[in-house]
Amino acid sequence: QQQQQQQQQQQPVSSTAAASQSQATALGERAWANTTERVSAELFSMTYGGLVNHLVQEQNSSNPHLTMYERMMTVNSQLEGIGVRIGQRIIDEYLAKSNAVSTVGGGIDPCRN
Repeated sequence: QQQQQQQQQQQPVSSTAAASQSQATALGERAWANTTERVSAELFSMTYGGLVNHLVQEQNSSNPHLTMYERMMTVNSQLEGIGVRIGQRIIDEYLAKSNAVSTVGGGIDPCRN
């Protein structure tokens, strides 16, 4: 009998979590439905490759005293910083489109970068 009571108590929690997750999924799908611009994979790879190539050439010419490893680590840190800023902007855009800030609790500040 105790097991049945425990199962009954757990069911609303799991069904509430599932409902919350499905609501969040539906909210995300509505926010991005047919509004996101798509870029071809070829354009993306060429653009990203050009950016990486530019950063590598810039490091080679401006820091010839560094070893190849140090220059590549610098390029990797620059690429990581770019990726973080892009991710922050994507999250900000999602929150703005989905009005998720008010549902999360209003404590989320937009990224400052």
